Amino acid sequence: MNINIWTDGSCHGNPGPAGSGAVLKSGQYRKEISKSIGIATNNIAEMSAVVLALEALKKPAESDVTLYTDSQLVEGLLVRGWKAHANTELANHMQALAGRLKSLKILHVSAHGGDPDNERADKLANAAADDKAAQ
Repeated sequence: MNINIWTDGSCHGNPGPAGSGAVLKSGQYRKEISKSIGIATNNIAEMSAVVLALEALKKPAESDVTLYTDSQLVEGLLVRGWKAHANTELANHMQALAGRLKSLKILHVSAHGGDPDNERADKLANAAADDKAAQ
């Protein structure tokens, strides 16, 4: 099962009210998800977006995932062998979820570079951060 996922995190201030957003696509299927994560840093918001998306997969062991992210940290932690020096519990959880996949390919996209699904993930993350800021 081929699944494309675009993720983004948003933080109003760093740290500040934060949110995560993701767009998942497989064939004709499309799912958009977002979550307010409270007061957090941008790195936490970015990793939380990946966790949110990977937790939404119904059959991860059968999933060939292409993950589009503008986060160098996410890319480094998932495919470059980087070790987390902060937020280790979240980073370890993200890595464990990625390890359950049949395969994972990461493609780096430029933030606000015009990729429609990346832009949508950004809007979802910002809206979730705005929800927390309004509380």
